[in-house]
Amino acid sequence: MRGSLLTFSLLALLACKDDSSDSTDTGVPVGLPDDDGDGFDQESDCDDNDAAVNPEAAELCDGVDNNCDGVTDTDATDQTTWYQDADGDSYGYAEVEILACTQPEGAVANAEDCDDSTADTYPGAPESCEEEIDRNCDGSVGYADNDGDGWAACQECDDGEAAVNPDAQEVCNGVDDDCDGALDDNDDSLDLSSATTYYQDADADGFGDVDFTTQSCVAPAGYVADATDCEDADTTVNPAATELCDGLDNNCDGTVDEASAADAATWYADTDQDGYGDADYGTSACDQPTGYVSDATDCDDGEAAVSPAGTELCDGVDNNCDGSVDESSAADAPTWYGDADGDGYGDPGSASRACSQPSGSVADSADCDDGEAAVNPAATELCDSIDNNCDGSIDESSAADAATWYADADNDGFGDASSTSRACSAPASTVANSTDCDDGDGTAYPSATEICDGDDEDCDGSVDDPADLLGSGAACGAINCNDILNTRTSAPDGEYWVDWDGSAMEVYCDMTTSGGGWTVIHPDNIGSLGALDDMRDEMDRVMAYLRTTTGVQYYTELEQLPAFNTYDVTAEDINTTTFRFTFIPRSVAAVAGMTQGMRSNGSDLTFTNCDANPNSYIEFWKTGTSYTFNADYTMSKYWRDSKLASTITVPDDYFTFTAIHFGGCGTHSTSPYWSAYDSMKDAAFAVR
Repeated sequence: MRGSLLTFSLLALLACKDDSSDSTDTGVPVGLPDDDGDGFDQESDCDDNDAAVNPEAAELCDGVDNNCDGVTDTDATDQTTWYQDADGDSYGYAEVEILACTQPEGAVANAEDCDDSTADTYPGAPESCEEEIDRNCDGSVGYADNDGDGWAACQECDDGEAAVNPDAQEVCNGVDDDCDGALDDNDDSLDLSSATTYYQDADADGFGDVDFTTQSCVAPAGYVADATDCEDADTTVNPAATELCDGLDNNCDGTVDEASAADAATWYADTDQDGYGDADYGTSACDQPTGYVSDATDCDDGEAAVSPAGTELCDGVDNNCDGSVDESSAADAPTWYGDADGDGYGDPGSASRACSQPSGSVADSADCDDGEAAVNPAATELCDSIDNNCDGSIDESSAADAATWYADADNDGFGDASSTSRACSAPASTVANSTDCDDGDGTAYPSATEICDGDDEDCDGSVDDPADLLGSGAACGAINCNDILNTRTSAPDGEYWVDWDGSAMEVYCDMTTSGGGWTVIHPDNIGSLGALDDMRDEMDRVMAYLRTTTGVQYYTELEQLPAFNTYDVTAEDINTTTFRFTFIPRSVAAVAGMTQGMRSNGSDLTFTNCDANPNSYIEFWKTGTSYTFNADYTMSKYWRDSKLASTITVPDDYFTFTAIHFGGCGTHSTSPYWSAYDSMKDAAFAVR
């Protein structure tokens, strides 16, 4: 009604309004009253008498349309929060809130219900230990099943053991499995499959009868767990009893009076059936087995002839089992004779019997002196004035130590091995040695001095002993100086004789330079050397010696250049004044423009051949004055520059060559020009 009156008044005012009346900046018609002074005139204010009521006022739960929206107490700012109580137990559900100025139906002011679907659940509601529900909303339940067996703790007798609950089967374990207050044998519901089978022990020997049983958790009186008694009426019969030879199975092993019976006798095998048993093959038995006897004194049960009643024989067997083998009383023991000297022959006056030869005795009685081991029939006759072999003769020529004597016809004290005789004493004109190599020559014998005469004076099997005499004379000429050095490695430098072709000559042997063994040819022999290469051991090198005007000596060892090392260096005397060493065969060297030469003391000396004449050779001339090209050419200088100081001294008479010709192209040089260059005076040559 109030709203209707206000509307009517407003309309009346508007009807009386002057169309030309002014208005304010707010657009509110000038002149409309605002009785409550809340800033809203009567047209917009639904209660202009109450400043707390206007379109902008907050709606409150006071029965008034505070915000002039035409609805009272709707969306009021001071509404109360109510909670759904769907189960009608006066406790609200916190998850369903209702805002209202007054309590709605089915709602309450509290939010303490933990289950709004049932009226049995609310704060303070009674709880059961048998259900898993929080009836009183305290966050816990009265139900507990700690062992997870599906039974509440209040329903069973052990909530810590899942196997214990009212549905469990009682078994023998000392526990009330089914919670009926009775356990094991005292519970009629006991599962007998868990019980133990016990056996009646009527004789109380600790072993039961398998035919009388009972099942229980604990053995009843008169029962045991063992069922192995074979006679429950006799306490002496059970598996622990001692087996005896009494016709009973005392130990219940199914066998009566077996060999293991405590009082079983020991019987011994009598394989040879001689009535005596073998102690090594015994057996226990209550009754005597076939092939066994009670005696154990047989020492060989494989031989009936061997037993304590056997006859002792010399056969390596203890025939009578007395512990001794082949004693002297054996029926076939032989007779032995004392052998005091141990020579294998006995004294017929010292006899004894034994199966085996006693120490110090033998079967033979033929010794003629048992005090001397070297005297007996088998002894060797010796030259000692004794009948060693007991044959009745003394010191005959057949004596083992009879000496062999050798005829000494030349009386030089050395015998002829081809003329012998044996005797204990030396016959006339004989000696004990046989080392004379010529018993017709008193100057030939082992200690004689060997001389170079073609005879073997010292009887060593070697004529003119090379080890001592090789090269010492014309008759003992060596092939070359190297032959001497190989025979006598310590042979000194000096003059020796050589003979390689039947014509002996004296030479000088350089045993020192470059390995030694160099044969230095004397100039007087030039022109008569013959096949000099036949006496050489080495064909790839030669030696030349140089002497200065002051007597100082040098040497040059000449060999092939590597390019021509397949060719021998040949040596030949051209005539009585000229000697030549050829390095390259003439057929090869006769090429103009070819590089030729030699190697001297390791240095290559080369020249270019100037024409088609063969040039690679060296000629030693006894005189250089007769040659028209008297000069000292470069090749000669190169050669002499390669010289090395000699550590030996070749005798002066071997230095006769005063001109050197290097073959072709005018390479000729003589000593007058040498002295001007390097004081060289003359030369000598050698081969090896």
